[in-house]
Amino acid sequence: MVNETQDKKEEVFTFFSKCVGSTFTEGGQDILKALEVGQVLHLKHDVGNQYDSNAVGIHLKSEMNSTRFAYIPKETAAKLISDVQANQVSCKVAELTGNTEGKSNAGANIELTVTRPIKEVRQ
Repeated sequence: MVNETQDKKEEVFTFFSKCVGSTFTEGGQDILKALEVGQVLHLKHDVGNQYDSNAVGIHLKSEMNSTRFAYIPKETAAKLISDVQANQVSCKVAELTGNTEGKSNAGANIELTVTRPIKEVRQ
């Protein structure tokens, strides 16, 4: 989809993914259990991640701080790292999963929207 607003052309696409790594993050499960569908989340490149140089953390942001509680999957992060670094990706909770009878771990599916400026080719 291409949006044209105020002489600014943008390419916008939305897709869904899941949160990963919350069981390895201190407090990650507690935060997931408290999330609400539609809640806005923030993405941040986890520059010092020893396992993945493209790791993108999913953060719950408050007025005082930002708490990473999970990651986007490694394959997705590798494709989106430039967009995340350029602040071109928005994220919100699409669906809460797990944390039900028989499933002890909470989870969430997220909606990611990427908005990229379209570079005009000069003749």
